[in-house]
Amino acid sequence: MVRVKDWLYSFIPMIFGNLYLWIYIFNLQFNSTTIVLLLLSLIVSVGFAAMGYFINEFFDRAEDEKAGKINVLAEKKAPYQFMLLSICSALAFLPWFVLPLDRISIFLITIQVISFLIYSVKPLRLKKVFAISNLIDAAYAYAIPLALSAYTFYLFSNQIKFPTYLITYLLLFTIVGFRNILIHQIDDVFYDNAIKINTMPKKLGVKKTNNLLKLLITLEFILLNLFVFLLANHVNIYFILLIIPVFSITLSLFTKKKKMLSKFIVFFETREGYNTLYQIWLPFIFIGFLLTNSIWWAVIIPFHLALFSNKKVLSKIYHTARNLLSVLINFSIYYLFRIFGVNLVEEEKDAFTYLKSKW
Repeated sequence: MVRVKDWLYSFIPMIFGNLYLWIYIFNLQFNSTTIVLLLLSLIVSVGFAAMGYFINEFFDRAEDEKAGKINVLAEKKAPYQFMLLSICSALAFLPWFVLPLDRISIFLITIQVISFLIYSVKPLRLKKVFAISNLIDAAYAYAIPLALSAYTFYLFSNQIKFPTYLITYLLLFTIVGFRNILIHQIDDVFYDNAIKINTMPKKLGVKKTNNLLKLLITLEFILLNLFVFLLANHVNIYFILLIIPVFSITLSLFTKKKKMLSKFIVFFETREGYNTLYQIWLPFIFIGFLLTNSIWWAVIIPFHLALFSNKKVLSKIYHTARNLLSVLINFSIYYLFRIFGVNLVEEEKDAFTYLKSKW
């Protein structure tokens, strides 16, 4: 596959993790048919992601060579390239002989492929066009796959009406995609300058790009919270608990921003916004909701970890779980002693004061 690490641990978990939410929303049962639907959807996701990267790399070969950038297809022979494209196409299209499909599905698939082509292939090659390139990338990497997956699960469920509140989620991931391609353009600004591509960071400059990133993250926060309230209202009131990780990450972003020597988030981790929530935590939260319907959904947990976890992801999961467990244990011990009239905080202060006086 083409540049697997660039998409397997980033936007594939964002898209695939939402399939657990579709299962919950459309009330699908834990059975072999739903599991097959899930696996085929994974195959389609991998196929389209690999195809998009293949097309982009293939038509970037000359410019990458000029800019001194590594291109994984540049040194590969034509038969290998043809085989790779055939595999990507098979993964992307063959599952649709089994997956539910109608005119809207075909339209979304067609738009997905057209987006790949107009983004990379001459004479259009819209990846060179200011702002439009960001919108197209956000569409084919996030918005269209999300809409297609939700619609596929809707068709499978045989429900009468498609839930319109999912449009908010679609808008959210369009913003997420726009922000993430903007970050990619920031990282590639020197390469793009060498081949004379006027990307947004290059044309706007550091200050305006910084302000744009802040605006996008603010819009993410608003849309994310709106979607949480819509889920709680239309699906299950306990979805309101999603507010906890949202505000926790928001607090973390503000804390990191205050500690930065520079006020420009374009250079720092803060620009990643809520990516950790989308890539790591939401899939497991959605699995948690599935467990309220059937304990058998727990089999997805090791499957998801095996597919979408590298050392960095596992480290984040471990440290977060350890910190959460530490907080729970400490609060439990504190309030247990309070029941018996002992305030451990005051006791610690008194002990500290005594030791200080003796010292």
